[in-house]
Amino acid sequence: MFEFFPTRKNRQRGLSEDPAALRVSVGRGKSLKTELIDYTLIDETLHEWMEEAPGIVAKESAPTRNESVPERDRVVEAAIKRGFITEDDMAVWARRAGGNPISTWRQVVRLSPERTQQLERLSSEVYGFRPVLICQMSTLVLADLLTCRVSPLLWQQMFELGVAPVVEHGESPTLDGRITCVSRDPASRKIRGFIEQLSAFRADLSYADGSVVDTMMNMMAQHVPAIGASVYVNRPRMQRIESIPTTRKAA
Repeated sequence: MFEFFPTRKNRQRGLSEDPAALRVSVGRGKSLKTELIDYTLIDETLHEWMEEAPGIVAKESAPTRNESVPERDRVVEAAIKRGFITEDDMAVWARRAGGNPISTWRQVVRLSPERTQQLERLSSEVYGFRPVLICQMSTLVLADLLTCRVSPLLWQQMFELGVAPVVEHGESPTLDGRITCVSRDPASRKIRGFIEQLSAFRADLSYADGSVVDTMMNMMAQHVPAIGASVYVNRPRMQRIESIPTTRKAA
């Protein structure tokens, strides 16, 4: 069962008819999980819930096409409008998925991996996560400063999720104020939840290409010893070169 109701803050602001944020409860009976989400991310969040835990949401209690969850999410609709994908593509993917209609951009990525970066960029735009231009040297300074606040376990969690604290060009590395964190998939419910629950520092979530995020995490692990000792970052293995036997000349 899906329940929508405005938060207390929104009621105080007079936003009960069209709240900027909603608490969404998913489940049946007494097994309800409640989460605060931004109104603009409702379709993304509910699609993720239904994909990750289909057994929790009873088929008869799921929203109909005209209710909470649209047939297709807004990223798919935007991709079709811009010509990134076509209705013929959607039909082909639906057949590959056993006849089930394709409704989310994440499904498209799984069926057509070569479109990953294009759709990740479009998703961040549709859901309002701005791209940032990163200053590498200032980011390394910030990472070193953060080692006094961020535990080894937290560094590991951030890197496993693909989240990196960075400094934008024109900004200074400082622990005062909010710190920008980048992700290739900032609309992800798991990543947004992680950022909201951070207590080590206050963070704002923005978008960066996956290759950029990976590069920044590798740089931090290589150049900040405390981080390198805390996390495991996949690096290319160096090829082992066997020693070449030599012959001694007779004396």
